[in-house]
Amino acid sequence: MSYFKKKALLKWFSLITTGLMVITLLMLSWLYTTESGLQWLAARIAQLQPQELRLGKISGTLNTRIKLAELEWQQEGTKVQMTELSVDCQWLHLIDRLLSCDSIALSTLAVSSVNDEKTASSPEALPKLATVTLPIALKVKQVTMASISYQAMTAKITPAKNSDPATSIPSQRAHSANTASASTEYNVSDLVLKKLAFARSKASVGALKLTFDEHKIAVSGYLDMRKKWPHQLAVEVQGAKISGNVKSKGNISDSSQLTLQLQSPNQMLVTSDWFYNQGLFLKRGILIADKQQVELASQAIDLEKTKANFELNWPKLSAKLQIQARWQEFKDIQLTINTELANVVDWRASSAVSLLLKNELNAAQIATTLRQALPEAIDQSTPAIKQSWPVLASLDLAIKQGIATVKSNKLTLGNLTATIQGEFNVDNPTSENFSLKGQLNGRSLALNNVFELANVNASWQLEQQQSQWFISSQGKIDKLALAKFDGKKIHWALDFSEGWQGDVKADALNINEFSLEQPSLKISGLPADHKMLISATLAENTAVKLSFDGQLLQQDTKPFSISSDISKAIWQINNLDFKAENQQQALVLTTEQLQLSAENQRIKNLCLSGSGKLCINADKQVEQWTANLTFEQWSMSPIFQQVKHWQSTLLAQPSKYPQEVQGRVTGQLALSGKGQQLAGISANVTIPSFKWQSSDVQIHGQELTILSQQQQNTIAITTQWQTINTQLQLPEWPAEISMPTGQMLLSITPDFTVDFDLAQTDITLSVPDESSPADTQLSKHLLTVALLKLQGKWQKDKISTGLNIQLSGEDEITAQFNSDWPLIDSARLSGDLSVNLQQFEWLKQWQKRIDKIEGNLVQNFTLAGTWREPIFTGEGSLGIEHLVIDEYGLDIRNSKVKLSSQQDRVILLGELQNPQGSLTIAGQAKLSMPIKANLTIEGQQVTLVNNNDNKLIVSPMLKANYQDKHLTVDGNLIVDQADIKIASLPKPAISVSEDQVIVDEKNLAEKDPALDYNISLTLSAGDNVKISGFGLSSEIQGNLSSSLITGQPLTLNGRLDLKEGKFEAYKQTLTIEQGQLLFLGTAANPSIQFRAVRIVDDIKVGIIADGTIHNPRLTLFSEPTMADENVLSLLITGRKLDSLSQQEGNALTSAAISLGVESANKLVQKIGEQLGLKDVAFTSKSANNGNSTRVDIAAKINDRLNVGYGTSIDSDSSVQAGWNIEYKLSPNISFEAISGDEISANINYKKQFSSTKDKDKDKDKDKN
Repeated sequence: MSYFKKKALLKWFSLITTGLMVITLLMLSWLYTTESGLQWLAARIAQLQPQELRLGKISGTLNTRIKLAELEWQQEGTKVQMTELSVDCQWLHLIDRLLSCDSIALSTLAVSSVNDEKTASSPEALPKLATVTLPIALKVKQVTMASISYQAMTAKITPAKNSDPATSIPSQRAHSANTASASTEYNVSDLVLKKLAFARSKASVGALKLTFDEHKIAVSGYLDMRKKWPHQLAVEVQGAKISGNVKSKGNISDSSQLTLQLQSPNQMLVTSDWFYNQGLFLKRGILIADKQQVELASQAIDLEKTKANFELNWPKLSAKLQIQARWQEFKDIQLTINTELANVVDWRASSAVSLLLKNELNAAQIATTLRQALPEAIDQSTPAIKQSWPVLASLDLAIKQGIATVKSNKLTLGNLTATIQGEFNVDNPTSENFSLKGQLNGRSLALNNVFELANVNASWQLEQQQSQWFISSQGKIDKLALAKFDGKKIHWALDFSEGWQGDVKADALNINEFSLEQPSLKISGLPADHKMLISATLAENTAVKLSFDGQLLQQDTKPFSISSDISKAIWQINNLDFKAENQQQALVLTTEQLQLSAENQRIKNLCLSGSGKLCINADKQVEQWTANLTFEQWSMSPIFQQVKHWQSTLLAQPSKYPQEVQGRVTGQLALSGKGQQLAGISANVTIPSFKWQSSDVQIHGQELTILSQQQQNTIAITTQWQTINTQLQLPEWPAEISMPTGQMLLSITPDFTVDFDLAQTDITLSVPDESSPADTQLSKHLLTVALLKLQGKWQKDKISTGLNIQLSGEDEITAQFNSDWPLIDSARLSGDLSVNLQQFEWLKQWQKRIDKIEGNLVQNFTLAGTWREPIFTGEGSLGIEHLVIDEYGLDIRNSKVKLSSQQDRVILLGELQNPQGSLTIAGQAKLSMPIKANLTIEGQQVTLVNNNDNKLIVSPMLKANYQDKHLTVDGNLIVDQADIKIASLPKPAISVSEDQVIVDEKNLAEKDPALDYNISLTLSAGDNVKISGFGLSSEIQGNLSSSLITGQPLTLNGRLDLKEGKFEAYKQTLTIEQGQLLFLGTAANPSIQFRAVRIVDDIKVGIIADGTIHNPRLTLFSEPTMADENVLSLLITGRKLDSLSQQEGNALTSAAISLGVESANKLVQKIGEQLGLKDVAFTSKSANNGNSTRVDIAAKINDRLNVGYGTSIDSDSSVQAGWNIEYKLSPNISFEAISGDEISANINYKKQFSSTKDKDKDKDKDKN
């Protein structure tokens, strides 16, 4: 070939090559930069893709971003789905064996797998770590995934094919596991990965963040997959369930350091050296936890100190855990657990655990725990004795081939020791070869009045062999006592294996102070045919005996066993016989058959006899039920008393029962229905006499009958009576309500809707007659209700009633009421109340002091809200046309009080008029809880009393407030005008002296008041206040502050001045120059300051009184000064002492008595000298059991003649006086004459006899 040909050929080759390169570049550019190129490339790849892979719609370009709508891959039960995949990579870098991407994002990634069997992990050695080299390098700036989910279903578990039979799961356990299936699902969201890089054998991630199960997880670090596999990784978890971080650094195949820091739910630190060599190895592992509180099985436990050491030499694990903790009141609990696992992968093959628990409990700790567990049975008020008991528990648990054995080395609590030994299958503990044995022995374990256990020796055994359970227990306890239970000499022997044998007995049981002597329970036979006998002796030598034959069967009539379903068992009781008998009465209960199961129950001829007879037949089959009751002169009282007594003794908090229920019932009652529906009632019952009595209410009915009548869709029940008398024994208002012949109609539908209708005429209300003696039952008629009509309907969730009460004339009260049922605080209510009363003459029967009353009460209310917060809306008024009480001079006319209500408040506003003034009343009351009320009373010149003897006109300004059972009253009371005449002192004003004792005085305990009160008033006397009585007449001025507080006596503070007063004493009128009463706390004994004078011939004489009312001091004075006897003489007679006659001297002597014993003796001596009398003596003493005071003046005329004058002042301030003259006829005989209301004469003979002691002394003197 010539040069030119070669050159031409080369030129064309170059042109072709260039053309091909251009075409190739254009093709590559088209593929790399256009979406059509990408679509063409995807179509070519789709022809080569496997059937397991399916690609969705693809869009974008290779040089910008590729978007794939969906990707799905499925093979051998594993399925992977991706949606909205977006990839932004530099694909040309693959030329340099590098894939560099800016971002990879997808919306969802779902992975699911379904395996028919799951191969159990083999304990063989794991593979070695080899060097891993990737064919290309990978760099990704950011990877995001919105949602990732993984779900795995496991239907079967089988051992590995090459596993050692000695280490495989036993066939029984495997069979149980093979039949189970498990489902596992994990969800990850918000995954963001930044700076992901793979370079040959090294991989690194700058930050990986995701959310799993509401926990935020962050991962960062690197891993070099060459030789020793160096690495550095950090993982941080933050969430509600767990928070912490894990760090690892070092060489995986040689030595690495692991640190785990846990912040929640508990705080702990775990450190360990680790490496991987065909298995995981942990060296020098340590766990440390600081003081904290952890929750275990819903119990809070305080960990004081926690430490654990562990090592893993693949596959063997050994660990030792030491804990010092506190649980509730149990302090200083020390727990040590040693664990040895031969293979962590198959721990069932061979494991051993030893547990050692130490503690020292004191009585207070145990008492507190028992009170929390048994609050009704433990005495809460008695403190426990101070002592401590050591607690030690040492247990060994070993597992061999899935069979666990447990054995106690030592179990002690105080003086009690126990042993347990058992064996069971760890995967199915209640399967074959289950065994548990135990024993408890000890001398005593006691808490003061809380718990006591003495001389206990008990053993038990539970076994299952060949699907047959064997349960037995024997033992004795000399004493078992709680605060409200006490048992002595308790013995038992129980054996529930092929046959049932049981014998439980005790010398005595005491339950809530209810004594059982020689109680015993015996059972024998088989579940399908057994006998039971229960006997005991109760209080009052009441012998109780219960016996019956029983059959425990399954619904398919197969014999019942412990492994049977108790919810489907049928217990049939035949020939039941119960008898309770003592000397007074006998109670017998018999039945032919009882059949009890969860769905069906049957009672055949259950009869209660003793005082009459009651028989019951009942049957319930699924939903259908019937009940028939027959009464034959059945007395309710004995049964009621027994039930009440047994409940009050057996139960810590018995229900409240009435004090007494009496009546004899004769007749029949039959009921039938389906489920909650009532189908029929047939009743024909009579009660000749019925009595129901509580602490404050007694109801007595005569000739009660209950009859029923079946109608088309309802059942009508008529209750009739001849009379019903109700006595209310209320302290504030005792009364008696009598109803003559009447009846009540009930209409009941199948869904238990009840319509009731009561129409009763001539209901009388009576109250006790105050004029009758206290020990009589006489009462006076107060009011007659002409007609009472009560109609309504009761349903399961609500009740509605209508009430109409017709009184005399046109007076009536009507009400309409609706409420949710039951009647609890939150139940809604609504209704209307209307009151129209024009006649009030019946009030005159109740209060005799009312002489005339004319008025009217009109009120209309609308009720809403709830029982706790009722809402009242309405208006009304109380009009008083004329109210007269002559005894008090009260006369109110043409007055009106307005009553209105808004929400839960009732508002009162009105004015009371009398001829001299008016009284304004304003206030309001909140009727919802808590109840509050306030009242203001204002008045000007209000006449309270105006009669012939007294007159009292006041101007009050008072405010009262009630809240939380506390009443507060304060204000001012101005006495504008008063003319008060005191005729006598009230008997309580006369107090008993300190040296007197009232014999047979009843100790009346003060009852707690219904409310607390604090009353504080200021009393002011005006310019026209007069008082007269007991010789005193004066005007009074001054102010007093009074206070009356619950449980404290009335206190007064202030001063009252006497102005222009006159005082009559000794038949003379004295002028009060100055006088006052001082109150310094106590109201019963104020201080007095008193000065009364009389002027005689320019001489001023008088009396000064000071001290207290109960102990006054009287002093005579004069101007100019003179002797007391002359002052007294001038004060009484108007003349001096030396000019008095003997009769006037006697009057003067009587006057001296009022000065007191000490002063009177001096004056009487001087007066006697002026009258020529010698040896005058003055004495004072109490008489007539302290009801009177005796004052005597005696003078000795000579050796034979004595003359005396005496006065007696009784509690009613009446005075009796008389003379006494005694003349001695001989040393032993005297003549006595006495003058007074009657005149008498006596001859007295007196003889002095020496006492025995005096005679003995005389004999001793004679001997000497």
